[in-house]
Amino acid sequence: MSYLIAGSAAAMHYGYSSARVKAMESRLIGKKTMQEIINAKDASTIIAILFQGDYKKDLEEFGGLEIKGELIDFALSKNFDKER
Repeated sequence: MSYLIAGSAAAMHYGYSSARVKAMESRLIGKKTMQEIINAKDASTIIAILFQGDYKKDLEEFGGLEIKGELIDFALSKNFDKER
């Protein structure tokens, strides 16, 4: 009987973890956007591209289109850490 309970708990944990990973994957930058970033001529163009997507609010919090260096990393990390 304890195997059944342990197995059920493991299955529930796996289901939760799997759903969470899928939700995080859905927020990753898509191939088209990544290609635009790769082809960008400068950092301000990259920021403008990121501004069009899910990162806008976090980029605005750290300086908007005028964001500086390491603050970009903070903004993008903050966005990735969000629970959705």
